[in-house]
Amino acid sequence: MVAGSVTFASGNYFFPGPVTVSSGSTVSFGLGQYTFAQGLTVDSGASIVGNGVFFYFSSSSLNIATAGTNVQLTPLVTGPYAGLLAYQPVTDTSTMVLGGNTGTCLYGGAIEAPAPGATIDLGSTGDIFEAGALVAGSVVMGSSVTVTVGA
Repeated sequence: MVAGSVTFASGNYFFPGPVTVSSGSTVSFGLGQYTFAQGLTVDSGASIVGNGVFFYFSSSSLNIATAGTNVQLTPLVTGPYAGLLAYQPVTDTSTMVLGGNTGTCLYGGAIEAPAPGATIDLGSTGDIFEAGALVAGSVVMGSSVTVTVGA
Protein backbone atom coordinates (compact mmCIF):
# COMPACT_ATOMS: atom_id res chain seq x y z
CA MET A 1 0.00 0.00 0.00
CA VAL A 2 1.35 3.41 -0.99
CA ALA A 3 0.05 6.32 1.08
CA GLY A 4 0.99 9.99 0.98
CA SER A 5 3.38 11.42 -1.57
CA VAL A 6 5.99 9.06 -3.04
CA THR A 7 8.55 9.80 -5.75
CA PHE A 8 10.57 7.11 -7.51
CA ALA A 9 13.90 8.31 -8.90
CA SER A 10 14.83 7.34 -12.44
CA GLY A 11 15.67 3.67 -12.74
CA ASN A 12 14.29 0.16 -13.21
CA TYR A 13 12.02 -1.23 -10.51
CA PHE A 14 10.53 -4.66 -9.77
CA PHE A 15 7.54 -5.00 -7.43
CA PRO A 16 7.05 -8.70 -6.48
CA GLY A 17 3.71 -8.19 -4.68
CA PRO A 18 0.56 -6.24 -5.46
CA VAL A 19 0.93 -2.44 -5.38
CA THR A 20 -1.99 -0.21 -4.33
CA VAL A 21 -1.94 3.59 -4.41
CA SER A 22 -4.42 4.65 -1.74
CA SER A 23 -6.99 7.43 -1.98
CA GLY A 24 -5.52 10.91 -1.60
CA SER A 25 -1.99 9.71 -2.43
CA THR A 26 0.28 10.88 -5.23
CA VAL A 27 2.95 8.72 -6.82
CA SER A 28 5.49 10.22 -9.22
CA PHE A 29 7.35 7.70 -11.37
CA GLY A 30 10.76 8.82 -12.64
CA LEU A 31 12.13 7.87 -16.04
CA GLY A 32 12.42 4.08 -16.28
CA GLN A 33 10.90 0.63 -16.45
CA TYR A 34 8.51 -0.64 -13.75
CA THR A 35 7.64 -4.33 -13.54
CA PHE A 36 4.57 -5.29 -11.50
CA ALA A 37 4.45 -9.03 -10.77
CA GLN A 38 0.99 -8.85 -9.16
CA GLY A 39 -0.54 -5.72 -10.61
CA LEU A 40 -1.01 -2.04 -9.83
CA THR A 41 -4.25 -0.67 -8.33
CA VAL A 42 -4.93 3.06 -8.08
CA ASP A 43 -7.76 3.88 -5.66
CA SER A 44 -10.37 6.63 -6.11
CA GLY A 45 -8.95 10.09 -5.56
CA ALA A 46 -5.33 9.02 -6.01
CA SER A 47 -2.90 10.42 -8.55
CA ILE A 48 -0.11 8.81 -10.59
CA VAL A 49 2.21 10.79 -12.81
CA GLY A 50 5.32 9.90 -14.77
CA ASN A 51 7.31 11.13 -17.73
CA GLY A 52 9.26 8.53 -19.71
CA VAL A 53 7.93 5.36 -18.11
CA PHE A 54 7.19 1.80 -19.19
CA PHE A 55 4.92 -0.42 -17.07
CA TYR A 56 5.16 -4.18 -17.54
CA PHE A 57 2.53 -6.38 -15.89
CA SER A 58 4.02 -9.88 -15.74
CA SER A 59 0.91 -11.30 -14.03
CA SER A 60 -2.30 -9.52 -13.12
CA SER A 61 -2.91 -6.07 -14.44
CA LEU A 62 -3.51 -2.35 -14.08
CA ASN A 63 -6.65 -1.25 -12.26
CA ILE A 64 -7.40 2.47 -12.14
CA ALA A 65 -10.37 3.06 -9.83
CA THR A 66 -13.24 5.50 -10.06
CA ALA A 67 -14.11 9.01 -8.90
CA GLY A 68 -11.52 11.69 -9.29
CA THR A 69 -8.47 9.62 -10.18
CA ASN A 70 -5.73 11.59 -11.91
CA VAL A 71 -3.42 9.80 -14.35
CA GLN A 72 -0.75 11.60 -16.37
CA LEU A 73 1.79 9.22 -17.90
CA THR A 74 4.07 9.43 -20.93
CA PRO A 75 6.24 6.62 -22.39
CA LEU A 76 9.95 6.29 -22.91
CA VAL A 77 11.13 8.00 -26.10
CA THR A 78 14.19 5.83 -26.79
CA GLY A 79 15.09 2.17 -26.48
CA PRO A 80 13.15 -1.04 -27.15
CA TYR A 81 10.01 0.19 -25.33
CA ALA A 82 9.88 3.66 -26.90
CA GLY A 83 6.26 4.75 -27.30
CA LEU A 84 4.91 1.81 -25.29
CA LEU A 85 3.47 2.86 -21.95
CA ALA A 86 1.97 -0.37 -20.57
CA TYR A 87 2.17 -3.99 -21.64
CA GLN A 88 0.48 -7.15 -20.43
CA PRO A 89 1.82 -10.43 -21.93
CA VAL A 90 -0.14 -12.34 -24.54
CA THR A 91 -0.52 -15.20 -22.03
CA ASP A 92 -2.43 -12.95 -19.59
CA THR A 93 -6.18 -12.53 -20.16
CA SER A 94 -6.74 -10.18 -17.21
CA THR A 95 -8.92 -7.12 -17.73
CA MET A 96 -6.95 -3.88 -17.69
CA VAL A 97 -9.18 -1.19 -16.11
CA LEU A 98 -8.03 2.28 -17.11
CA GLY A 99 -10.64 4.40 -15.34
CA GLY A 100 -14.11 4.49 -14.00
CA ASN A 101 -16.03 7.64 -13.15
CA THR A 102 -15.27 11.33 -13.70
CA GLY A 103 -11.52 11.06 -13.95
CA THR A 104 -9.01 12.41 -16.44
CA CYS A 105 -6.56 9.83 -17.72
CA LEU A 106 -3.77 10.99 -20.00
CA TYR A 107 -1.84 8.00 -21.30
CA GLY A 108 0.71 9.42 -23.73
CA GLY A 109 1.73 6.10 -25.26
CA ALA A 110 0.45 2.76 -26.44
CA ILE A 111 -1.28 0.40 -24.02
CA GLU A 112 -1.24 -3.27 -25.00
CA ALA A 113 -3.10 -6.28 -23.62
CA PRO A 114 -2.90 -8.42 -26.77
CA ALA A 115 -4.26 -11.77 -25.53
CA PRO A 116 -7.43 -12.78 -27.41
CA GLY A 117 -9.34 -12.93 -24.10
CA ALA A 118 -7.90 -9.71 -22.62
CA THR A 119 -10.05 -6.61 -22.27
CA ILE A 120 -9.20 -2.94 -21.82
CA ASP A 121 -12.04 -1.33 -19.84
CA LEU A 122 -12.28 2.45 -20.19
CA GLY A 123 -15.01 2.90 -17.59
CA SER A 124 -18.59 3.95 -17.82
CA THR A 125 -19.25 7.59 -16.96
CA GLY A 126 -17.60 10.92 -17.59
CA ASP A 127 -14.02 9.82 -18.10
CA ILE A 128 -11.68 11.54 -20.53
CA PHE A 129 -8.93 9.38 -22.04
CA GLU A 130 -6.02 10.20 -24.29
CA ALA A 131 -3.80 7.34 -25.43
CA GLY A 132 -1.25 6.77 -28.16
CA ALA A 133 -2.85 3.43 -29.09
CA LEU A 134 -4.97 0.71 -27.51
CA VAL A 135 -4.27 -2.93 -28.42
CA ALA A 136 -6.43 -5.64 -26.83
CA GLY A 137 -8.62 -8.64 -27.45
CA SER A 138 -11.49 -6.18 -26.82
CA VAL A 139 -12.05 -2.63 -25.61
CA VAL A 140 -15.18 -1.67 -23.67
CA MET A 141 -16.48 1.71 -22.48
CA GLY A 142 -19.65 3.43 -21.40
CA SER A 143 -21.69 5.86 -23.47
CA SER A 144 -20.37 9.09 -21.91
CA VAL A 145 -16.65 8.27 -22.06
CA THR A 146 -14.51 10.47 -24.31
CA VAL A 147 -11.55 8.73 -25.97
CA THR A 148 -8.83 10.27 -28.13
CA VAL A 149 -6.46 7.71 -29.66
CA GLY A 150 -3.26 8.85 -31.33
CA ALA A 151 -2.62 11.57 -28.74
